[in-house]
Amino acid sequence: MGETFTSEGFVTASISFIGFVDKLGLEGLLTLKSEDGREFPIRAFSGEVARHILRFKEGDKSTIPTIYNLIEEISSLQDLLLVEVRIYRNGPVLRSNLYFKTRKEI
Repeated sequence: MGETFTSEGFVTASISFIGFVDKLGLEGLLTLKSEDGREFPIRAFSGEVARHILRFKEGDKSTIPTIYNLIEEISSLQDLLLVEVRIYRNGPVLRSNLYFKTRKEI
């Protein structure tokens, strides 16, 4: 996959854990793990989103939330694949950019 740091200073990571902060499952938690073993915990999102991520990773792509269904439908119509998500800090919050490629480009 190349170097861990790209020329823009990004770190390549994947989801290594998905769970909940509380016993009721109201707040989600996930951990991103870089290729060199560093971990980045992320929380402060709903437990519902955590459950959707879990189901999606397990192959259930039919019960994802509406906005994700919309992205999936547009991607299918345009023959696009999500190839990268870049998460970055913008003030006190995390933001992300989604990067797509056509199937022919891969």
